[in-house]
Amino acid sequence: RAILEGHVLNLYNGFRRMPVTPVEIRLTGGLSRSEAWRQCIADVFEAETVPAAGEGAALGAALHAAWVWNKEAGRAISLEELVKPFVIPDETRRSKPVPQNVEIYRKQKRLFGALVSRILGAGGKDPFLLRDAVLRFGITN
Repeated sequence: RAILEGHVLNLYNGFRRMPVTPVEIRLTGGLSRSEAWRQCIADVFEAETVPAAGEGAALGAALHAAWVWNKEAGRAISLEELVKPFVIPDETRRSKPVPQNVEIYRKQKRLFGALVSRILGAGGKDPFLLRDAVLRFGITN
């Protein structure tokens, strides 16, 4: 569970820098088949999640290429318009945020963000102090 939450919190930490607030997140690939992953993502992002039918990586690459090709050819088509016929949500496996979980994850998101800042050395803190101390005393794995 810690690995799952760590991955989702890291994803959220990067996503929050973007100027969007998702209402629905469509998931593809292996993680979309897992109820635990779908629910954790819904709770952390405070948005409904729904798996999309089919395999996402190849389809996503093809759709992105088609969008760029249309744009270069002077055809005005939005990415949303292009994607809609191909990305079909599986409504039987939709996950909605659970209010009790959302409250817990709000605190976790703050703690995770603070930890990331500390590790990255924000605020003048050296993220390698512990590593240097370990090396100085000759402690190894």
